[in-house]
Amino acid sequence: MKTINSIQKDYFNYIIIGASQAGLNAAERLRQLDKSASIMIISEESNWPYKRTKLSKNLNEVIPDNPFQLQESSWYNDLSLTLLRGQRVTEIFPKEMSLKLADNRTISFDRLLIATGAIPRKLPITGSEYVHYLRNLQDFKSIQHVMAHAKSALIIGGGVEGVELADQFNKAGIEVKILSRGANPMNHWLDPHLSKELQQIMEKRDILQYYLETPKKIEKLPQGYGLTTQNNLQLQGDIIVTSIGIVPRVDLLHSLGLCGDKGMIVSNQMESAIPSIYGAGDVLELPKDYPWGLWHSAEYQGKTAAENMTGLNVFMDSRNFRLKAEVFDQNYFSQGIIDEKQKNKVLFNKNNQYLKIFFKDNKISGALMANMKEISKPLEKYIQNNGSIEEINSLF
Repeated sequence: MKTINSIQKDYFNYIIIGASQAGLNAAERLRQLDKSASIMIISEESNWPYKRTKLSKNLNEVIPDNPFQLQESSWYNDLSLTLLRGQRVTEIFPKEMSLKLADNRTISFDRLLIATGAIPRKLPITGSEYVHYLRNLQDFKSIQHVMAHAKSALIIGGGVEGVELADQFNKAGIEVKILSRGANPMNHWLDPHLSKELQQIMEKRDILQYYLETPKKIEKLPQGYGLTTQNNLQLQGDIIVTSIGIVPRVDLLHSLGLCGDKGMIVSNQMESAIPSIYGAGDVLELPKDYPWGLWHSAEYQGKTAAENMTGLNVFMDSRNFRLKAEVFDQNYFSQGIIDEKQKNKVLFNKNNQYLKIFFKDNKISGALMANMKEISKPLEKYIQNNGSIEEINSLF
């Protein structure tokens, strides 16, 4: 692996912008398919590429210098990958098939993969400058620094990451208040039964919960910060952390005309409207029936992009992937179509364990599960393969 200072080349067969899971998975597949090609990965962060999903799960932990690495440093050397860290791409020139770095270097390519991921959705209210977001290691360290002396925390957002944040602050012995527009925690991923059950578990952990509330303004107080909602509820905290979703990071793409309403538009072969430029991961805007924002879907898209970049004729499909969350000593699993209007059946509900499946024409289309981790892998495969109810019953 070549380091930042030793990179002298101004041309690579394949360049990947973004050291995300999509980007690294694409690099690995490119090497499998093209043994002699030159491959560069460009990362804006100076850290070794890391697993972002670990950030909200480990705020209460002491971390090493290079935490949550996706791969050991030797992996890049073994695959003869050039990893350029701490550099930002400022412009892409499609006709010249080149890109420009922040240090004014220009590098040419044969194929380009854009895997720049997403950024936190910003809170559009007065006082939002006082809010913390969690998307990278710098954010992680900034929040940890405040946690060291905070007595109370206010979490805005009741989704998976918001609940994970509440869990971490609670474990640190900090008073937690969580605010959400939804009726219950994680209600987009869980059914009413599990969501209400999680709410009760959080109550027992002394989490103060405020649902069906929307932030109106934030102000700095002599001590901490104050938040007022649209219903004039007033809350205070030494730190405010917001998790209200993500949006594709498309700052490089506007001038290229590759953006839709939200993100980068690609074909089902991951290629953009500009030949030789591909996309994968959270930067994309996908049709409604395609999973987005999930770890394993980004892996799949990176692999599919790489296969088409090397000349294979491979199509992305709308296969679904699981979401898992381990919060407040509970293990949740959600996958596929989770719609209470669809035919469903609770197969197991006993001793704090729960399994509910959703199906059509006797074929499984989705499932929810709590505290049955041992069957998560086979369950995931059955859902992806549209297995039958009888196959699910065989797991017990």
